Amino acid sequence: MPPPNQPNWNPVWGNVVNRDVQVAAGRFRIYDVLKDAKVKLPFDIEHLAAVEIDLPHPPALGVEQLAKLYASHGKPDTAVEPHRFAFAEAHAQVSGALVGDAGQLTTTLKQYKALGIDWGALIGALSDSK
Repeated sequence: MPPPNQPNWNPVWGNVVNRDVQVAAGRFRIYDVLKDAKVKLPFDIEHLAAVEIDLPHPPALGVEQLAKLYASHGKPDTAVEPHRFAFAEAHAQVSGALVGDAGQLTTTLKQYKALGIDWGALIGALSDSK
């Protein structure tokens, strides 16, 4: 049992896995929340609980936001390697350069350099993966 008031306490047994889970966008009904909370609405507005609300998909994060999110923040061995979070964009840039969009690749190289990401090492890590 963890000591009281220690939310970040690591148990001495087993494995601790922390995850951020993002639920996919979909339909949201107020009725579901009210039912779980066991709240009864007045009769004249009860029909509003059945209205479905479309939840938008969250926007995709760019490399700048991912680099900030996955930085080590002063903790050693906690940073995520750039070839992991920048794979999709790097793949798109390389594919675009192969079909003739070299101007976009030049812009991306400058952006990566400003973020401290070595493009050569990134592509090297991607080509070394099996």
